[in-house]
Amino acid sequence: MARKKKVDKPFDGGLNVKEFVSSLSSIEDVYNIAPDETLAILKHSFEKAYKLLVNENAKNAEDMRVEANIDIDKGLMSMVEIKDVCEEENLEDDFLQLSVEEARQIDPNINAGEQLRIPVDFTKLGDKFPLKVMPLFLQRMKEESRSSIRKCFSDKIGTNIIGTVENVEENRVTVNFDKANGVMFGRDLIKDESLRIGDRIKCYLRGVDEKRKDAILLISRSDKNFLKNLFYEHVQEVSDGIITIHGISRIAGERAKISVSSSDSNIDPTGSCIGPDGSRINSIRDEVNKERIDIVKYNDNFILYVAEALRPAEVVGVNLNIDPNDENKILVIVKNDGKRVAIGKSGVNVRLASQLIGKTIDIKELDEAMGENIKYTSIDDVKREQALNILDEKEQSENTHEDDYSPEVEEEVEEKFGSLPEEDEEPEVKVETPEKKPTVDEQEHIEIKSTKPRVSLVELEQQIEQEKKQGKPQPQAKSKPSKKDSENSSNQEEALKAPTPISKPKPSMPIYTEEELMEIEEEENEDEDDFEYEDYEEYDEGEY
Repeated sequence: MARKKKVDKPFDGGLNVKEFVSSLSSIEDVYNIAPDETLAILKHSFEKAYKLLVNENAKNAEDMRVEANIDIDKGLMSMVEIKDVCEEENLEDDFLQLSVEEARQIDPNINAGEQLRIPVDFTKLGDKFPLKVMPLFLQRMKEESRSSIRKCFSDKIGTNIIGTVENVEENRVTVNFDKANGVMFGRDLIKDESLRIGDRIKCYLRGVDEKRKDAILLISRSDKNFLKNLFYEHVQEVSDGIITIHGISRIAGERAKISVSSSDSNIDPTGSCIGPDGSRINSIRDEVNKERIDIVKYNDNFILYVAEALRPAEVVGVNLNIDPNDENKILVIVKNDGKRVAIGKSGVNVRLASQLIGKTIDIKELDEAMGENIKYTSIDDVKREQALNILDEKEQSENTHEDDYSPEVEEEVEEKFGSLPEEDEEPEVKVETPEKKPTVDEQEHIEIKSTKPRVSLVELEQQIEQEKKQGKPQPQAKSKPSKKDSENSSNQEEALKAPTPISKPKPSMPIYTEEELMEIEEEENEDEDDFEYEDYEEYDEGEY
């Protein structure tokens, strides 16, 4: 018995909720668009499809006002056409307006000036409607996906990103970056590098191409900026800004030159980039298929910079004006038998040096240049001149510091004297000082180095008893003591006042009697104003 042909029902707005939600999830995985955004795009596609179906003129269709609604919980979709209700004589546009009479056939309570929402019958649209919706929906999803990817990767342009090799063809490699794909052609690949599907690789993101359908990320591994970013990743001083990269020239897969300088005189830029035992430079080379990398020390002097760029060749001199008609061309003189090293294998060394300094380089050996009587600037002369300039700058800097130096002690002393209050000033004492200041012989200074007095107590007692028997008065009591006597008296008093080491005390007799001590004290009080204070300053400043 023959089967009956299954007749598909025309679309009436009903939705299979389970299938609909599942479709939204799969679409999200393919286009990387959230379900809410996908739902909004679907509603917009329904509205646009209806406008195009009921209007042959696409321009007029855009003017129509249509609103679609999707209720996932109920599994229903509805759409209405919105028109303004007005009097017959005020009708101007059938797509936007409806007369009161026609409107009341749909809604008897409608009045002029109100809006009428006319439900759309999907069954009358036929099979053309879903067929119209699908391409509009897919087109809009692709556009939104490109826009989403552009927003996601726009901040990463100029950086290295990591992806998975998805497809490998001759001169073409496709790399997946989760939300987007990128493609590298022959010029973007490193020479002789072998990539396999599933490999995780780094690529330099040059930009985003929204017009390309299959791959919208523009990526490269041969770009010189790819190598520059690797130095930022592997050399801490570069990422910290201590070491500056001035330029890079590169033939991917063969050789590269990178010029660097350091803002810290204690950090060697070339040594830091190479690392201990070449650890840093080898880590970078591992990511560029063992490409040879020359670290060039940048120099502000262009001639010395040229000599560094051509290493390992030994440059003797440079002529910057070899061709009056071409300012971009220079001549470099190298040592005899050094031309082959300067040019390098297949001309790689001289080409990279030319790219690095931005000039076309012609090379001649020393004998060849002398035979042609070519003038040039000697590298040794330039180095000598540069060294002298550095010394001159250092001397000028030191002289400037000396000129700017002003001791602060004098200012502080002046401020202290100026700030003393008048009530604290000592009363003026007129002291007549001799024109010639008497000097004190060093021999007369009594330096007390021990607690023992130079005159023993027994001797002093005997001297006092002898003076009493002879009936001689004390010279200190009747006459003004001489300077020498006052010094001796002072020294003796200081000797008595000097601290004694802690030891077991021995019995001794006093040096002076109480009457003699009182006489000495009265004598000192009477003659206090006659002493010259300057004589004591020497003792105050001496060692005790």
